Amino acid sequence: MKNDANIGVFLCECGGKISSRIDLPKVCEFIRYSSWKHLEIYPHPCLAPGLDAIRAQIQAHGLDRILIGGCSSRVM
Repeated sequence: MKNDANIGVFLCECGGKISSRIDLPKVCEFIRYSSWKHLEIYPHPCLAPGLDAIRAQIQAHGLDRILIGGCSSRVM
């Protein structure tokens, strides 16, 4: 089965709350998959600058699906 989805994966550092406990660059190496169109780590993708950066990457790479790995909404 062929998958033509343009998938972007964005991992959140959560201002150090996640990145101090999880080696996110290692996670990127582990989940790097040839079908991901884009994979990146952001300090706060849930805040305005992070959302703007994600929007820019969606347009730049023609993403039609995204996955954001981050904290619970209760944290922020």
